[in-house]
Order: sequence, then C-alpha cells, then structure tokens
Amino acid sequence: MTEIDSTSTASGTVVAGARLGERYTLSRLIGTGGMASVWVAHDPRLHREVAIKIISDTLALDSTFVERFEREARIAAALSHPHVVSAFDYGTHYGRPYLVMEYVAGGTLSARLKEGRTDWDPVTLARELLDALAHIHAVGILHRDLKPANVLFGTDGRARLTDFGIASLADATKLTSTGFVVGTENYLAPEVRGGGVATTGSDLYGLGVVLRECATGGAPHELTELIHRLTDPDPGRRPASAEQARAFLTGTAQAPTAPMPAGSAVPLDAPTEAMGPPTAPAPAPVTGPDGEGTTRRWMPRGLGVALVVLLVSVLLALSLARHGSSREPLQTPPAGGSVAEQLDQLDNSIDHARR
Repeated sequence: MTEIDSTSTASGTVVAGARLGERYTLSRLIGTGGMASVWVAHDPRLHREVAIKIISDTLALDSTFVERFEREARIAAALSHPHVVSAFDYGTHYGRPYLVMEYVAGGTLSARLKEGRTDWDPVTLARELLDALAHIHAVGILHRDLKPANVLFGTDGRARLTDFGIASLADATKLTSTGFVVGTENYLAPEVRGGGVATTGSDLYGLGVVLRECATGGAPHELTELIHRLTDPDPGRRPASAEQARAFLTGTAQAPTAPMPAGSAVPLDAPTEAMGPPTAPAPAPVTGPDGEGTTRRWMPRGLGVALVVLLVSVLLALSLARHGSSREPLQTPPAGGSVAEQLDQLDNSIDHARR
C-alpha cells in the first residue's frame, strides 16, 4: 500500500492505493468539488466499502474551511435515519481532514437527470426526502443546499440526503466569509436570494425545485400540488413543516420511516400559516365528575343497537316467564333503518309485551 506522505499532501496528490489513518485504503475517485474530493475506500476492520470525503490541500491551510468541515462531520454524526447518509469516522492525515461515510453505490440524482433516466417513483422520492428533512429539522439542523447532487440512491432503491457542508441552525448566517449567499442559486428560496436568513421553509422550497425537476408529465395531481405549494414565492403560503408537506401525498399525516430522536426538538423558524389539508377535529373534551378534562368516546352505532336489542330480549324473556306464555309472540323489529327508527320499534315491542 502507498502511504500518503507530506510531499504528496502538499502537492494535492491523492492516488488509488493510498491509506488514510492507517486504516482506510483508497480505491477509486467518485467525485470532486471546490472544497473536497470523494473516494471509495476499503475498511479492513469491518470488511466493507466506505466513502471518504477529503478536504483539498489548499483549503486544509484555511482554518475557516477546516472548521466548516469539522462542523459537517459533527452534524452528520448526529443524524441517524434511513434516508440520510450515515457518518462513521473523522480524522486528519498529515494535516488534511477527512470524513468517513456510508458508501451509497447508486450514484446521485443529478447524474440520473443528466442521463435522462427516470427510474424512480417521484412520489416515493418525495416521501423519502420529506422524511429526511423532518428528521434533520427535528434535531435543529437546516440543510441549506437541497439539490439533485446531494441526493444519492442506494442499491436498495432508497434515496439518501447527503452533504451537510453548509448546514447548521446555529450558523444560519446569510453570507459566507467571501461575501456570497450560501447555497446553490437555482434551488435557493427567493427570500434567501434576497439576503434573508435560511429557515425550514427555505429548505422545503429547495426540495420543491428538486421534485419539480424529477416529476414527469404523468405525475399525480397530489405531487404537482405539493410542488406548487413548496415552491410558492411567499414563504407564508408554503407548508409549515416537512410533516405537513408529506400529508399532501397521503391524505393524512403518517409517521416517518424512522423514529424521531429522543428529547425536545430545537425550535425552528417556520411560517405561521398552516397549509396542510384539513384534518378531522379531535373528540370534544368534557368535564368529568372530578373536574378533570376527559374525552367523550362513542361506541360504533351498530354495536350500540345490538346491545340494546340484546338487553330488550332478556327483559322480555323475564317478563314472559313471569306472566306465562299465553301472550302473542314478540314481533322482532326488522333490521336496518336509523338508530332512532330501530329504538322506536323496540319501544313498541316492549309496550306490546307489557299489555
């Protein structure tokens, strides 16, 4: 194996076969960017492939970028969800930080779009990414860079959200150190492009643009309606949360794919106007004899009628046994009709039996 020495690090040369942290052996390069490169590597301890994001040698000398990279590692390590790429390890090698992550072999959504591929279900994709957003928002994190390049597909077909390099709620400033708006312009919400602070609503806007690029002409109405709501220029008319947005795809809100993290969620900025579909009102609370609020629950109508019929039959049998069997036989009320009609018929039968 070829060890990365200080000379190769200084020149920015990272080659297949190099070993990081005396553990991970680089196999092949799968992506490059202005801040880092991403490699597939082999982990001999756990006998698995991993993805390693290595900061560029130039930026490794910039303390601001190193701090941002470390923050990304902490954020990724705090997340655990089937639709978020997992972080396994973090370290430095000859001054160059690296982040070890889950290797997602299916490639990016952006690559599939460029190839003209449509081998995914857009509604399922929307649900999975909304689940991922709900999870990260619940722990107080904003992604701030939703775009197809940050959506990966596994061999299992599931989508994963990745790249938290500019994510954070605590650091949700509108400008980077170089004076540019944080994020990718085509996917930024209008209020963020105008210099505003990122919110859960701006994350949802970015997701809406991603879904709009994925939706084909035959997309179901519920998805097109969701996309329209998510990409509304007015943040007050967007869904207030990822859970509320997901309700457009199900008719009712459903539990996320994985349990939410334990503990209280960090409050997030969000539009106050609710845009989700109406839900049925909860049963009206009533005051119990002890003054505590209770909830009135009614039994199903058919079960109530059946119990009344049974009770009346018992009473009539006791009455006939007491007065003899010379009376006319009881006329059983016909089945069907409203509850009131059936109860009226039972009352008539009782009166007839008592005469």
